[in-house]
Amino acid sequence: MKKFLGFILSALIVTGYFSFIETVPVTAAAMEKTVLDYYLQLPDEYFQCETENILKQKDKLSRIKKKDLKKGYIHATTMDGNIPIETVLFTDEYMGISVFAVNVRCSAGCMCRRLDFFFVNDGRIMKNDGDGLFPSSEEIEKAAGVSDGYEFVLPEDGKGINIADEESGKILLRIKWSGGTFNIE
Repeated sequence: MKKFLGFILSALIVTGYFSFIETVPVTAAAMEKTVLDYYLQLPDEYFQCETENILKQKDKLSRIKKKDLKKGYIHATTMDGNIPIETVLFTDEYMGISVFAVNVRCSAGCMCRRLDFFFVNDGRIMKNDGDGLFPSSEEIEKAAGVSDGYEFVLPEDGKGINIADEESGKILLRIKWSGGTFNIE
């Protein structure tokens, strides 16, 4: 009888313990997504310039050349042509705004060239046309003193976007991330 009561008591303790574990809430940090999660959500078109294949997660992961999850930065390349793809997660914790930027860096005239922005909401990305978020090309060209021959560069620091001379790589202008938008310095 003692063994039976001991068994019942042990079973109740173990059951109670596991019931407690199930009711412990998952912390926000455990569910927090990184730049890698958003990178993997990108449509396949960002990884292909002239082809249209359906890509798997492993295909996108294989394109990564450098990543820094703490700084929210990934450098990858396209499937065809190895064109650089830069992604940065910009976050303004005070405003509660996160923007995922994607820059496909090929020379002027290249059909693959693009700088796109996605708002991050509930762990998903939603494309934004940049209006009200990023300066217009006219504003950028006026501030940089150029009308062509420039490119966007997403530095690893997650604090802004550089406008650089396409040939020399010299930084012409810095567009700073602040207050949930990008502003010309």
